[in-house]
Amino acid sequence: MTGRRAAPTIAAMRSRGFTLLELTTVLAILGLLVATGVHAYAQHLRAAYVNDVTLALHGIAQLQRGRPGGPIPCAATPAEVPRGGPAAWTPSPGFADLGWSPGTHTRFQYEVLVPGPDGAAFVVRARGDLDGDGDTSVYDLRADSHDLKVVRALE
Repeated sequence: MTGRRAAPTIAAMRSRGFTLLELTTVLAILGLLVATGVHAYAQHLRAAYVNDVTLALHGIAQLQRGRPGGPIPCAATPAEVPRGGPAAWTPSPGFADLGWSPGTHTRFQYEVLVPGPDGAAFVVRARGDLDGDGDTSVYDLRADSHDLKVVRALE
């Protein structure tokens, strides 16, 4: 033996890499997983925003119920319903007097109707368009109820 190696066989040479079909299959599977993950993430984000608006409506209603002198009207703020993204929050005089703010930005327009429709002392309303398709979702919370009424949910 002189220490020479034998030449690789054709079968050994083919087993060194992946075929185009194998790579394409793997990429297709990864694409499906990413698409499913992005969709699931978007659904969880929308659910979180709806939970956020629920907490906000209950917070506003709690402040209105505990306010000496009764509830005060709060004009729709921001002036336009946010479409598909956050809008800057500049409180109307009613929200400023109430001392409530969702932070510097919001994905919903909030207002308080005093007196509310159907004989309610007040109704806290939120409108939003989370997916930016032009269809607005509306959520109401009446003074005489602790249950959120989904007037129209399109998200």
